[in-house]
Amino acid sequence: MPEPTDLVAEPSMAPATVRAAFAEAAGQFLDVVRQVREDQWALPALGEWNVRDLVGHTVHSMTNLERYAEQAPATADISSTAEYYALATKPIDGLSMGSVGATQGDPASISRSGKEAGKALGNDPCPEATGIVHRVLAFLESLSDEAIMGTRVGGLRLKHYLPTRVLEVTVHTLDTALRHRLGHRASSVGSPGHNGPSCGG
Repeated sequence: MPEPTDLVAEPSMAPATVRAAFAEAAGQFLDVVRQVREDQWALPALGEWNVRDLVGHTVHSMTNLERYAEQAPATADISSTAEYYALATKPIDGLSMGSVGATQGDPASISRSGKEAGKALGNDPCPEATGIVHRVLAFLESLSDEAIMGTRVGGLRLKHYLPTRVLEVTVHTLDTALRHRLGHRASSVGSPGHNGPSCGG
């Protein structure tokens, strides 16, 4: 599999390669999530987030594929993955990049959203997260590489947006795994009817 950063730096990479990378990243994410024990969900993970929040945020970042496809604009006014990142991190309101709320991705809003996403996983977060990931992967199969996604900074074709999800999922899988010494076992994402190793280790 190519490095996630390569997918962002090389917008000409074949869409099929990016799709395969996303499926593999999703599988590795679920492999780590299934190793989280019941007593670990409330442990610190990243910044203000505990493990539940971080897993919720990661799942939510994947469901952006569903939301953005449903609010697709008529045209794609963003032409590449790099341009998307430039716009998503652009300073606003005359503030510097180091200021809270200075960029399109307001840190306070992201933190709050992660906590809400964690709560949304309910009393049994692992099976819930697994089901959502399978749903997103199935939905992705229905989308054309040329489909326009209505992101928060403008219209962007799926072939240019999907690399950002590969990077996001991979980074937060590592955040979760390294924080609590959870390993990456050789596994695939499985099918909706077969969820691979059981939850809780």
